[in-house]
Amino acid sequence: MEAVARVPGDAFVPDKLKPWAYENIPLPIGNDQTIS
Repeated sequence: MEAVARVPGDAFVPDKLKPWAYENIPLPIGNDQTIS
């Protein structure tokens, strides 16, 4: 869990969605999948 805490959450979302990376909403990441 410590390693997960070190990685910024916006590292896993497309650049155009980075402003919403820390909101409590699902964001599309491709292949009909989301990250939340």
